[in-house]
Amino acid sequence: NVAVIAPFFEEILFRGFVYNQARDRFGIPVAVSLSATLFAFVHFSLGSFLPIYALGVVLALAYEASGNLTSSILIHGIWNGVTAWFVLSVVM
Repeated sequence: NVAVIAPFFEEILFRGFVYNQARDRFGIPVAVSLSATLFAFVHFSLGSFLPIYALGVVLALAYEASGNLTSSILIHGIWNGVTAWFVLSVVM
């Protein structure tokens, strides 16, 4: 779930919709920052805001460079999978 479903739907929302709308209105730099900021805010974790914001920047740039959501979905899925594995290995 966390490595497949969440990245799929979040990338459609944040890169496919928010980023595209902002890019069309304000240009690439503002769109990258805006979509990354919203992405970080919806994860509701002040302590991890900056890393999630940085991930949002990487995802937006990957999407911009590739022209499709596949690259950002894959990066997002790998990030979530590695993060989940790390958290579970520390907890267990």
